[in-house]
Amino acid sequence: MRKEKSNKLSLLLNSYLWLVSKTTKFEVKNIQNYSANKIAGYWHEDSYAMNLVLKELAKKDPNIRVIVTADTRGDYIEDMIKNCGGSAIRIPDGFGAKPFLKSLIKEAKEDCTIATALDGPLGPRHVPKTITFFLSEVGKKEFISVCFTYSRCLRLKRRWDHYAIPLPFTKITAVLYFYGIVKKADIQNIPIVLENSSDQDEK
Repeated sequence: MRKEKSNKLSLLLNSYLWLVSKTTKFEVKNIQNYSANKIAGYWHEDSYAMNLVLKELAKKDPNIRVIVTADTRGDYIEDMIKNCGGSAIRIPDGFGAKPFLKSLIKEAKEDCTIATALDGPLGPRHVPKTITFFLSEVGKKEFISVCFTYSRCLRLKRRWDHYAIPLPFTKITAVLYFYGIVKKADIQNIPIVLENSSDQDEK
């Protein structure tokens, strides 16, 4: 029953993402500076649109992995990621993630790009977790942030992250910012992770 429900939801989400991709004016700025083997961070609210960026990055990078929750939500999220050319790293939420830290460090040292929500999986909103910067440090990978603006989107204000659902026939701009290898201690010195360009959206 769970699998059937997940499959239906995956079909719905992937179909809508296809509609958005075909009707939206979508641009990824600075993508010409992107190369493989990075740590990429984005706000959790932009997770849906991040799939569009993933699709573009996958054209240049054959090994992109996205950190995803291990619970049932992760089933359909993983399916979307696969359809966009990436693979999922399934990690439990909260304290359940600690036993997986060793394997996550191992993956960070491999020849791959790892993408993760800066304030995920459960917030608080726009408070970046240190794990993204820790992975950049131990994996010796350049950190890039991905920031979004939408000309129109549906924003779920009752959710902790104000999740953004892009609307068809709109404009989405994603900007890649490059910071080099960073450390956990650098978190307060990365201005872009404290900036929310998506607050400029027309609601």
